[in-house]
Amino acid sequence: MTHSRRSSFVNFVQGLDLCEPQDVTPPGQNEFPIPELPVLNGLRCSFGTCSYLCLTEKRMKSHWSLAKHSCVMQKQSWFSVPVQTFFRGNLLKYFSGLVQPPETELAKCSTAELSTCFLTGAYNIDERLLQHYCTLTSTMITSDSSDTTFWQQTVPQLAHEHDFLMSAILALTSLHLAHLNTDRQREFAIHASSYQDRAMPIFRKVVAAPTSENCNAIVVFHHLLVLYSFAAEQQDDDDLFLISRDDNEVAPRWLHFIRSACVILQDVRHWVEVGPCQTLLLSWEAPLKINKIVKKSIMETLLTLIPPKSSPRFWRQNIVNIYNEASSQLALAFACSTDQFTIWDALRLWPVTISVDFMNLLREEHPCALVLVAHYTVLLQRIDNEWYFRGRANRLLKTIHRKLDPYWYPYIPPVLALDGA
Repeated sequence: MTHSRRSSFVNFVQGLDLCEPQDVTPPGQNEFPIPELPVLNGLRCSFGTCSYLCLTEKRMKSHWSLAKHSCVMQKQSWFSVPVQTFFRGNLLKYFSGLVQPPETELAKCSTAELSTCFLTGAYNIDERLLQHYCTLTSTMITSDSSDTTFWQQTVPQLAHEHDFLMSAILALTSLHLAHLNTDRQREFAIHASSYQDRAMPIFRKVVAAPTSENCNAIVVFHHLLVLYSFAAEQQDDDDLFLISRDDNEVAPRWLHFIRSACVILQDVRHWVEVGPCQTLLLSWEAPLKINKIVKKSIMETLLTLIPPKSSPRFWRQNIVNIYNEASSQLALAFACSTDQFTIWDALRLWPVTISVDFMNLLREEHPCALVLVAHYTVLLQRIDNEWYFRGRANRLLKTIHRKLDPYWYPYIPPVLALDGA
């Protein structure tokens, strides 16, 4: 800014009764985070009552050297915390709302305390969950590390402006804690359900009339909704992943969420394209590079599975047509999969494209549908380490193996283990 433009701001500030920067007191633990400041991924020294904060391991090691803490420095000598700062340069001073590792902070709360905090609307349980989200859950939402900053900083800032998104964050974080703390799994799952119940009515009203102010929060919410659905689903032995157990529905909830998100995006995309959620648009709409050789090879393999007309297992022509369409889409999915394969790639490359007719065949446990889903588990294996999806691909393959006639075993991928490992 030029001097002439700066002067009006300087004159305005000089008329305010403000502390000198060096005298500003950092916010207390219950005041963190300050909504208007970015949340950074920091480190806190864990020696005694030392409260030193920084952003890098190099600076933390330098602190240990200068502070001469009376023990040997180890990796456990510090832990990750969300931090903020009012100033840069010589007046840089980080502050955080987390004084112990997030698991320790939450473990200090008894079941009764957690329930009391939640039922009375006390902010400290929400705050602790948000801290855990910023510190850990946000880094484990996507397998693409380039998106971490978006989930760790941009999304919490959006959530401070939209209650339904904040509740969605707290719901998913509660499920993450349920995953990490198996002895308190039911307790955290109940809290997750309560946060989700708080979010959904508000979301339904907002999504009915998206605006430039709420469209980015809506897009993020849809993504969190899909992850929540995966993490919250009970792992039924008969679960076939792509179909619903509800007699009134064909597709599972998560697939409804994805398809409705695609429709909503068309209405608000001109706002989202210039907003902070451009990254999410790219995750769904990134151009696909098709390996034609792979597609042809996979398609040829899948077509050999169609029984000849002379076979007692012969499929009617309408079933062959449904199978051909779904197998063509699956072959395309294999041909487009890349080294950096994410949960969104796994979902947009096949489930979003398959027809209701195919899902009806799957619900009827027709061999043609079971065989294709068995091949799809090869792609799902690539995201099987994600905490909200862990073990699902192999469980799905075992379920299909159990439902199919042994005649089809040579035509499907082998089950990785039959002992539940």
